[in-house]
Amino acid sequence: MTAHRDAKAMKILFFVENNHCGGMDSFFANVINHWPHPEDELCLVCNEDHPGLPNIRSATVRRCEFVAHDIPLNWSVADRWLGFLPAPLRRLFRPLLRVGLFPYQLHRLRKLFRELRGDRLLVVNGAYPGGESCRLANIAWQQTGGAPAVHNIHNFAVPPRPLLALYENWIDRRLEASVHAYIGVSRCCAESLRLRPALADSVKIRHVYNGVAAPRDDERAPVDLRARLGIGDAPLCLMLATYEPRKGHTFLFEAFRRVHELFSQAHLVICGDGTEAERAEVERLRARLAPNANIHLLEFIPGGSKLIRQADMLIVASQEWESFGLTVIASAGSWHHNDLFKHYAARAADGGSRLVALQHGGTYGVHDYVPHYHHEKKIAELFLSWGWKSRDCANVRPFVSSKLSRLPARPLGEAGEGILYIGTAEPRYSTYLQTRPHQYSRYLEWQRRFLGALPVARQQELLVRLYPVDFGWNLEKRWREWAPSVRKDPGRSLHESFHAARIVVIDALTTTWLEALSFNTPTVILLNREDLVLRPDAALAVKRMAAAGIAHSTPESAAAHVDAVCSDAASWWYSPTVQEAREAVCEVFARKTDDPVRDFSRAFKELLDETP
Repeated sequence: MTAHRDAKAMKILFFVENNHCGGMDSFFANVINHWPHPEDELCLVCNEDHPGLPNIRSATVRRCEFVAHDIPLNWSVADRWLGFLPAPLRRLFRPLLRVGLFPYQLHRLRKLFRELRGDRLLVVNGAYPGGESCRLANIAWQQTGGAPAVHNIHNFAVPPRPLLALYENWIDRRLEASVHAYIGVSRCCAESLRLRPALADSVKIRHVYNGVAAPRDDERAPVDLRARLGIGDAPLCLMLATYEPRKGHTFLFEAFRRVHELFSQAHLVICGDGTEAERAEVERLRARLAPNANIHLLEFIPGGSKLIRQADMLIVASQEWESFGLTVIASAGSWHHNDLFKHYAARAADGGSRLVALQHGGTYGVHDYVPHYHHEKKIAELFLSWGWKSRDCANVRPFVSSKLSRLPARPLGEAGEGILYIGTAEPRYSTYLQTRPHQYSRYLEWQRRFLGALPVARQQELLVRLYPVDFGWNLEKRWREWAPSVRKDPGRSLHESFHAARIVVIDALTTTWLEALSFNTPTVILLNREDLVLRPDAALAVKRMAAAGIAHSTPESAAAHVDAVCSDAASWWYSPTVQEAREAVCEVFARKTDDPVRDFSRAFKELLDETP
């Protein structure tokens, strides 16, 4: 609309039909506030019973005229005059009202546009055909001699209904002759218009992605969700959406029931608009699918996008009928064992989505051969590591670990009690190329040797944290046979165990060694170098840790060092030599950030800015 205009000020009309508060209101506030020509006069025309109109008014800082009309609309007439009928029956009458109201609506719209005397018109519709007054607005505008206008859709088009096909196709042909362009908010959204026979061959179909206002650091949310709900610092998942059925509440509640089983302290908050019937149906779904989960169904909150910073995760639960395509699909652990995700990602990639693999654990970048990593770096356009570089793969980018970034550093001088030994386990039989049952037997022998080299007094202080899956190795029984005095670490989180321990012993380069170093708990690492093939920079890291007394190449050396420093582990651990080695390793293999959302957003944006 602004490509070939002169410097003359214009009166720009925006037209919308809406009956829900939500994203469309934010769209108009952004368009008005960021209109590129300050000399233009702006005017928003909307049905007077749109509940979100006050929100648009309050969110706009640029001067804009608001015109609320009383032109009868098929859904408002159905609700007003047929309210005694059940909702499904009222919906059956709406198509008939659409046709019956057409002549009067067209007449009123022509009259309205003559009175407003605008220079340009942008009609913003939801789905297509969507609001009937939206299609008729473009036609009425053209009949009053208005300049070519734009019809903008924010959701998918659907084929004409068979019983109304004659009328629908006729209106589409009239609209095709009236508009300068159809603009969808994504390519898939715009191209769905070709499902309409009269628009299938249109050359006017384009797409322009919606923009959003960049958040300011000084912006305050209208509501403090944590204070309102009294949930403190508990994990908070947020969904901003109407209570319409298409928003995926069934899928969301089924998923969050499983989340609650694993993380009972997590909360799900939904903020959105909806009719009483829609809200009641969502409440019934919640009670049936996730009755014990911490789920809060709140009202629409104006300026709700500012709530996002209060959440640990933003949820988009709808799986269909959303026009914003998946531009980036990122995963850390679903590329191998989640067949549904793999099929979905492959189909999305064929449609233009970009695939990003995220490092899953502490073996990546350390061991020379990690089958999962070699597969992921081949299928993804971008692989984000926890800080290390690849010498042979250009799409591997040193990044940060969101997992490790959540770990607070252990307070200086804090000292726990006892020795925590953390072991791992592998299947007894080969299930893929990386499993090493014969090496695991030697690994168990090293555990026995470490225990035998540890003085009896130190064995009394030992807690053993076993891998949660035994794989038939009878690990607990083995440890009790080696030393009956050894106790099993109680069922608590790994980080609680870190807090409680004076010193931690780890015998494998899996994720745990990086968690311990990131947490900055005194750590001794026992490594059988005969069974390890390390990448060059990982070998250098192990060498540096060995010089600082962190890494040991025999069980006897590790046991002797634990015995020597255990009484005052903090003095050894917080010495400059040890801390410098720890920090150097973390910078390459366990890089942390204070704002993972910011860093991931930047990485994804850089990917999207690159030519596929």
